[in-house]
Amino acid sequence: MFEWDEWAANDLFDVRLAIEPMAAAHAARQVARGASIDGGNAAIAASHAAIDRGDPYEIAGASTLIRERVAVFSGNELLPDASRQRSNHVARLPDVPARSEPRLPTAPRPSNTIASGNEELARGVAFAHIEAGRAPSLEAISRLAH
Repeated sequence: MFEWDEWAANDLFDVRLAIEPMAAAHAARQVARGASIDGGNAAIAASHAAIDRGDPYEIAGASTLIRERVAVFSGNELLPDASRQRSNHVARLPDVPARSEPRLPTAPRPSNTIASGNEELARGVAFAHIEAGRAPSLEAISRLAH
């Protein structure tokens, strides 16, 4: 069975930071070109409802679905496969609820910035959203190790 440590978690966050902001930017580009994100809205609504209910397993599943939908919507044929493997690891990280809730009340959600069609805004917000989850995950791993 896989056990998380600081190195493994940092590796995962580094890979996410390399790939997921690009997927968000490509998805925003699709919106700017006129594509509809209606299919993703159901996944986003399910994720928000899961966060409201506070069930960490439901949150992990809903968040995984959003990452996979963004990867597919990006139009890049390689991103969906890369997203599935990463999402499976993210779902097993400790402290899922803390990572899934917005960090700042005024911070835009990645899904809203994708819908705006602004590639660089989507890229930047996705990066900030992922990085905001690093410290709580490392703290949870540290608590489990002691």
